[in-house]
Order: sequence, then C-alpha cells, then structure tokens
Amino acid sequence: MDNIPAPILPLELQYVILEEIADNRASLAACGLVCRAWRYQTRAHLFRTVIFVLFSSYARFLAICEASPEVAHHVRVARFRGNLVGISFIIRLLTKTPNVTSLSLENLDAKGLHHARFCSFSFPRIQRLTMKTVTLTEEQFVTILCRCQELKELRLRDLDLLPSTQSSSTHPPVRTALEGYPSSNAPVMLKCMYFHSSRNHASIFHALERVPVQLHLQELHIVWTHWSTVDAQRILRGAGANLQSLNITPALAWHNRAEFHSFDLAQNLNITELHLKDFSLSVKAEHSQFMRGGLRWIPAILMDVRPHHKCLRRVQFSIRIRLSDLVSQAESSFLIGLWTALDPALAPITSHHPGLLVIFNLCSETKHDRWMQPAISMLKHHLLRSRKGSSKIVVRCYQGRNPHSQNLLGDTPYQEFLMHQ
Repeated sequence: MDNIPAPILPLELQYVILEEIADNRASLAACGLVCRAWRYQTRAHLFRTVIFVLFSSYARFLAICEASPEVAHHVRVARFRGNLVGISFIIRLLTKTPNVTSLSLENLDAKGLHHARFCSFSFPRIQRLTMKTVTLTEEQFVTILCRCQELKELRLRDLDLLPSTQSSSTHPPVRTALEGYPSSNAPVMLKCMYFHSSRNHASIFHALERVPVQLHLQELHIVWTHWSTVDAQRILRGAGANLQSLNITPALAWHNRAEFHSFDLAQNLNITELHLKDFSLSVKAEHSQFMRGGLRWIPAILMDVRPHHKCLRRVQFSIRIRLSDLVSQAESSFLIGLWTALDPALAPITSHHPGLLVIFNLCSETKHDRWMQPAISMLKHHLLRSRKGSSKIVVRCYQGRNPHSQNLLGDTPYQEFLMHQ
C-alpha cells in the first residue's frame, strides 16, 4: 500500500475530507490504508467513539493501546453494554482514556461491587453521563456523580437504585469519598437532565439531594410511567430561573392509578420553550382512562404559564395518531375534546405573549395523507379563542413514521399548515 502515491492535496483539505466521512468507518479505514500520512487522522476518527459489549472487545482495545498509546487519547465517547465487561474493567479503561467526555452505561448490575471500588472512580472530564437499565446502590450512584466534577448532562433511564444495605463503616459517607478533592472545587453544575421510567424515583431524587449539585438547568426532559409530578416539582424548584427548555412526555402518567398534580412554574421565569410530546391517541378500551386524563393534564400544564413568563417564545404539542385514518368515532371525539379543552388554556398564553410560536406536530403511521385535512379542520374549528391573539399557530403533519419513535422533530419531511398569524 505504501507504493501507492499519496493524494496531492493541501493538508487542510485532507482534514475536511476526513471530517465529511467521519461517520463512515469503512471509508475511514480505507483512507488509513491508502496513505500513511492519513493514518493518524483516520485513527482519531475511528477511535473517537468506542463501544464495549464483550470482554474480548475490551481486551482488543487494550492491546491496541499497548501497541499505539496515542489511540487512547483520541477516545471521546465510551459506551459499555452488559455485565460481561464489569465496573472494574470500566474504571481501568477510563483511567487509560483521559479525554473521555461522554460515558454511557447500559444493562449493568453493579450493586454487589464493594464501595471502595467506586471511591477510585474519578473522571473530572466527563461532561455527559448516561445510565440505562443500570442497577446500583444509592451510595454508588452518589459517589459516581461526585466523581464527575465537570458533569453537565445527566441521562437516567430505567435506573434501579437500591438502598445501601451494608453498615456505614463499609459504606462511608459522601464527604469521606470526596476528601481527595481540593476544597476550592465547585460542585457539579448540571445544565441538562433526562429522566425516564425509573422504578424507585424517590430514591433517585433523595440521592441527588445528597450530591453537591448546583442545578444550573437550562434544559429538562421528563418522561413519566408511574410516578407523580410531585417529585419533578422538586427539580423545577431547584432549577429556578435558569431553566429555559422544559420537555414533558407523559407516557402512562395519566393512567387511572397515577396521582395527578399540576406543575408550579412560578420560579421558572425564563422558560423560552415548552414541549408536551409523544401524546398518543388510541381507541383501545384499556387506554380510555389514559386519554381522559390527558384532557385535564395538558390544559393544567398550560394554565401554569403566566404573563410574567415573558421569555416564552415557543409552545409545542407532539401527538401521535395510531390508526390508519381519522374516521374512528373514538379518535374524532377525542380530538374534538382535546382541542376544546386546549382552547381556553392556550388563549391567555397567545394573548399575553406577542410573537409566540405555537406548533402542533401531528404524526400518523400511515403511508398516505388522507387523515390530515380532517385533523386540520377540527383544529381550526375548535381553537377559536386562541387564534385571536398575535401568536403564530402552525400545524406540522408527519406521515409514515414509526409510532413508537420519540423524535417527531428530526429530519423527517412534513407538511406545514399555517393556521393563524
């Protein structure tokens, strides 16, 4: 391969080319083989994100680092999936990759690991931490957060947090674990948090209160399954005036077993965007209570938006229509009820916030667009008071999307209808 003439291109242009194909691992590997001068740059891209599932992948990466130590310094994102790797190996590998800024732990059970192992967990450069389907004790969870001093974004999904069962002599308090830090170090300053489907959410909130965390939250995403809004209210109060974007996905929060409380956004005066998303329409009998709950829950959230929320610029609703056509009596009556309930709650917001952009994202899994016009007609007919303000109301209709997708605002094409300006 070294006999092949190197491309005669300016070095800057070579870097641009490699940046363009950074997500194509096959092309990067080919570039590394074509030209020796490109090997370093291609490796920088190839090893920017490393994923470990089996112990063999972990062992191979360590062997590469032994042969080429500079490779470890290219790693920015590390993802660990499953118990075949283990916390001990994770700590060892992260010690060898000092520039990791994003750490993801999935399908991991570490509750049996001795607490002393977590006291060696110290990675000050990690800014984004994701835990998905992870089982930890409360003490382990607190220690991990305390050891990530530069943490800016925390994502928790299906986190199973267990109480610490051993004595305090075995599990020292957090202040003991933090003795290695200079007293001048600032506490963890979170700017973005994601909560999704945690079984024992009360333990998570209790653990967060034990961590020296300053909630400089600018963005908060909450997905409910079976916990009430009371716990989330504690996070909103902690975020205070820093909060700018609030995203709420109700999931099963409106089930008849769920306790219902509205939010109090009085302390979140600088909110610029409110997004109520992934609200699903279904005519199944077991979801009827879920749907009726939504008719009071969505307007209740809007009623908490006051005129003193002067920074509000955008309100979004993302609604998924599950059936093929909007001809079902159950779906039609529910949409009418939803628009009718929204109108008196949305009207004060549109009148008190000039220039507000209100977006309705309607999504259907169908391959045709026959459902769009009935939905638009219903919306125009029942949102009467809301359309008297100076706000701009638009409807974006998506079709052919997977109804289980939680991202309705990606690169998917949509048709946009301007209702009012």
